Amino acid sequence: MEKANEVLRNLSAEGFADDASWRLAQEIGSRQSRIMRMSSVFQRELAEISRQQVHLSHGGLSSSELAAWLKQRTVDELAALAAGQLSITPECTFILPDVMLDNTEEFVAREQPNRHVSAMPAPAEVEYVDDIEHEPPYQLAALTRLLSGLEEPMSLADGIVGGNFSDASYRLSLLSFLGEQNVDPELAPLAHLPLQLRWNESLELKTIGRDEIAAMSDGHIEPLQEKTT
Repeated sequence: MEKANEVLRNLSAEGFADDASWRLAQEIGSRQSRIMRMSSVFQRELAEISRQQVHLSHGGLSSSELAAWLKQRTVDELAALAAGQLSITPECTFILPDVMLDNTEEFVAREQPNRHVSAMPAPAEVEYVDDIEHEPPYQLAALTRLLSGLEEPMSLADGIVGGNFSDASYRLSLLSFLGEQNVDPELAPLAHLPLQLRWNESLELKTIGRDEIAAMSDGHIEPLQEKTT
């Protein structure tokens, strides 16, 4: 800093001769200001370090000095200093948790023979729902009676339309079981009827206009034709 101040005084003693001298003086002043700012930061950090230093005695011995002194000692000297100053507590690894639990249960059974013992209540009688009989839907029984003994083709609408849209949809789904062998017992009487469902090749819908059915695909329920040999 002193050298920079001397240079500035020499440059400004007789005025700045040219622009180069002026720019040089500005650069020196700018660098001086940055150095001063860095110096203040450095002094602040030194003060912070000094506050964190631990003094171990009234004589001014610090922890840094003690660490430096210990680094100069040999291993034997450090062992001699630590002799009698450290205690070792062995871990009881020979005591196993499962053994402790067994001993505790035996102790409780021996020392408290009249302790209260809780017992689970007897199981209650329950009714098995599999034994409850249930009746098949009435639409299935009615459709089976309608188609039993059918000898002439019947219009599909005459066979399934009636009641409402839900009933008609269910009856139509039942017709898919005609001719099936592996069916539930309640469907067997309908499935074993010698009938078949045949759809008309025309894609036009047949107008119904009753029982919530406006129109539907046309078809027939007809008896199976006996095969001739």
